[in-house]
Amino acid sequence: MEDVIITEVMPMVSTNSCYEHVSLSFARVKQEYKLQSSLGVSAGTVTASFDIKENFSR
Repeated sequence: MEDVIITEVMPMVSTNSCYEHVSLSFARVKQEYKLQSSLGVSAGTVTASFDIKENFSR
């Protein structure tokens, strides 16, 4: 993710624990999926990205 800002932080309390819920907003995101062959070695990478500001997908 690029151009990330925190848009919300919400403390949460349950009976046995405390935690925070954090929301993020971002301008661009890129995801890479690494393929693996049946032998357990790399079989390449599939990449996808999206630029929310420009409304552009790759």
